[in-house]
Amino acid sequence: MGIGLFFLIGWNLIKVGLDCQQSGEVSLTLPAPFYPVAYGVAVPASCQCLVLLADIVKIFRGAMSEVTAGLVVSGRSCCCS
Repeated sequence: MGIGLFFLIGWNLIKVGLDCQQSGEVSLTLPAPFYPVAYGVAVPASCQCLVLLADIVKIFRGAMSEVTAGLVVSGRSCCCS
């Protein structure tokens, strides 16, 4: 669920940044462009998405190695008695 959330946040902020960059939109008080802020928030959100994905991969690799380790008894498979 978190992966999807951070993916959508990053994706939409990249789209907002591209729109602001193409239109040349700036803040009213200080003529500073908005697009660096949108990109600056999109990059960490995208990185968080990748970190969560890597955590899931680590969990599944660990679970699969535990299952494999449980099936092997002294170098032989349990199904080959």
